[in-house]
Amino acid sequence: ISIKLHFPAFKTAVNGRVLNIGRGGMFVMLNENFPNVGSMTSFQIIFDQEQMRLIEGEGIVRWTRMQISENFKTGCGIEFQFLTDECRKMVIELINQIKTKAFIPKT
Repeated sequence: ISIKLHFPAFKTAVNGRVLNIGRGGMFVMLNENFPNVGSMTSFQIIFDQEQMRLIEGEGIVRWTRMQISENFKTGCGIEFQFLTDECRKMVIELINQIKTKAFIPKT
């Protein structure tokens, strides 16, 4: 599976609960075409109004949520396997800035 998302800003994506980043991966909201747990995925997430304009790499789908539960949206948790050189440093800075304890966030 390949995931490509485009947002005005990181804060917009997080506030809309469409995307969230943790220490080892990310949550991506999906409404359909859920990937199989254990499958590899490539991802490209573009932000228009940020210093970090792109999160790009590959990961493994660790879990899926196909029904809304406890106010959590449907989607999947992806464990980072590879981040491109261009975005790796900025993703680490973002994770440190957020100060999240989650490895792969639920929202």
